[in-house]
Amino acid sequence: MSSTFRRAAMPIAVATALAALPSVLSVPIAQADAAPSTPQLVSQSTWLGAQPLVGGSIFEPPIVEGGWSAFSAIDDNHYWTISDRGPNGQPTVTVNGTTSTRRTFLTPGFTPTIYKVAIDGGGGLHVEARIPLHLKQGATDPAQAYLAANADPSKGIVAGPLNQITGLSQIVTRAQGASLPASSGSYTVARAQDEVPYAADGVTALPSDPYGLDTEAISVDPRDGSFWLGDEYRPSLVHVAANGTILSRIVPQGVTIAADPSNPTEFPAEDPSVVTTQGLLPRAFAYRRQNRGMEGATLTKDGKTLFGMLQSSIEPPAGRGDARTLRIVRFDVSDPSNPRLTGEFVYRLETPRPGTGLAQTDISISDISALDANHLLVDEHDNVSGDPGQGQKDVYEADLTNATDISTSAADNGENPELEATNAAGVVPVAKTHVIDLTSFGYDHDKPEGIGLFPNGDLGVQDDNDFGFEQDNDPENATAADPPFKVTASGHTTQLWRFSLGTAVPGGPTGPGGPGTPGGPGTPNGPGDGGHGSAPGHGSKPGHGSSHGHGATTHHRAARKAPTKVTLRVGSTSRKQVLKARALTLTLKVPQKTALKLGVTASTGHTTTSLGSAKTTLRAGSHKLNLRLGARQQTLLKSHGTLTLRFEVHATAANHRATTLTARVKLS
Repeated sequence: MSSTFRRAAMPIAVATALAALPSVLSVPIAQADAAPSTPQLVSQSTWLGAQPLVGGSIFEPPIVEGGWSAFSAIDDNHYWTISDRGPNGQPTVTVNGTTSTRRTFLTPGFTPTIYKVAIDGGGGLHVEARIPLHLKQGATDPAQAYLAANADPSKGIVAGPLNQITGLSQIVTRAQGASLPASSGSYTVARAQDEVPYAADGVTALPSDPYGLDTEAISVDPRDGSFWLGDEYRPSLVHVAANGTILSRIVPQGVTIAADPSNPTEFPAEDPSVVTTQGLLPRAFAYRRQNRGMEGATLTKDGKTLFGMLQSSIEPPAGRGDARTLRIVRFDVSDPSNPRLTGEFVYRLETPRPGTGLAQTDISISDISALDANHLLVDEHDNVSGDPGQGQKDVYEADLTNATDISTSAADNGENPELEATNAAGVVPVAKTHVIDLTSFGYDHDKPEGIGLFPNGDLGVQDDNDFGFEQDNDPENATAADPPFKVTASGHTTQLWRFSLGTAVPGGPTGPGGPGTPGGPGTPNGPGDGGHGSAPGHGSKPGHGSSHGHGATTHHRAARKAPTKVTLRVGSTSRKQVLKARALTLTLKVPQKTALKLGVTASTGHTTTSLGSAKTTLRAGSHKLNLRLGARQQTLLKSHGTLTLRFEVHATAANHRATTLTARVKLS
């Protein structure tokens, strides 16, 4: 049979250069009974469709979307993610002779936003829906109202829609933080509060936002399509409706946000009638270190069990000990409006590996993903190294089965807890099994911030590019030619790395799952009232073996199936011949009926352009595929002496999991 490729509607850009391969490529298709295999890198997909942010056009370069900090699979080619609080910096600023480091918000009117992302066959990520977080209908966010009344576009101070929240700090002044524990020992109220927010100039004060969120994790309830998010500020676990309406927050016991009586307009109080607040986290969570809150949040596949995990050790009066003790909480959210704490457990971070040059405080967690009510994937990483293959970035499976539940311990959870200072002495932490070392695959992002499994068992790793900029100058030392701040493009991309885990798939294979719950049409670019629909069912829970001897847990993993070769041949590697034929001829040989998706991009070293994609089903045998070149693609070929074509093949044989191969061929 013969298939003609569709021309892509817009370019698909790929930022990763792969080693050149011959024109015969092999794609493994899962078949019967095989030897185990080790994890393999499947693909790297890049997002280049970011939109400008409100107030961001004055910067050089302009500030656009980014900061994706989470991952939750919808199906094998779509996932949910969420931005963090927005582009921010931490320059050292000298004001009236006093030098200090300040937290700056370049676009303070930015709203943390949920993104539905599609992965195409040519190495691109495309946003299919944007769901900005907002208050219930009729409510006004006080921070947006303040920004609107005190707008200064020359400094990026532009308000967003008044019903949408911002990513500005929740608790800023001492009066607002009156419910926090009193300063004692190594703990101070100032460090338990959120950072004081300033505009990008480091001088202009910004308001606090009692509903503001620094979102760092996302999970979807399959029952109604609502979301649960992790928030670093208070810290909190946040329940959000399918259309982005913030419903409730689970926060540390006793922590409320009061208005600052000296300036209640700039530093307002929360209103429980706008967002329900539930003080169900242990009081000890109020001692969280600044900007080190609820980095991980995840639901089990049935939507009934919610986990939250702190990024780093808390710092109570007795101190944080060796900085390796982290806390995991587990809630029963069978009734989402009435969560019940069902467990609290200790997780111990790894120590820095020799030769990495890392300190213990450089290592933290960034995301978690529930396998079932007792097993999680946990992403541990440093955040100081973005060089390929450097640093320490790993994924572990955490088993809570035999860990000590400390949720009923008043000494561990009340005022002045000592758990961290004693390094969790006498407490059995969760068991850990190493799943994958990202650095061994040349991972080149300093912040892998989202992890989770696709339905086919592949691991997705989403990086946080911090909106692709850096800010570090002192505004008092800027030249006349500079704006009152300086933003430098970092070159950091937003990428999703995908790995086939082989026998490292935690707990064995995942079942096919149900069809999921359909939602309403939704509103991709505004609050709206429609639902987006929940993620498809992911099948039965992974199996886990029972404990055997010395408290170790044996995980029964299904044997990996053997690969069957699928070959792809490029008809010609001559640019002249391709131009004459006005097409690329490909030959594909498959051993059995196979669903095929193929994307092709062309790169000149500086520019990457989509040449098209195809989707078809092939019977067993050899097939000729023709990639027809349009005028734009022909011009590209004519204008460059050498062109690199990148092929990404997704193939699925009947009743077997999908596999992917990425390779390239040079035309000269």
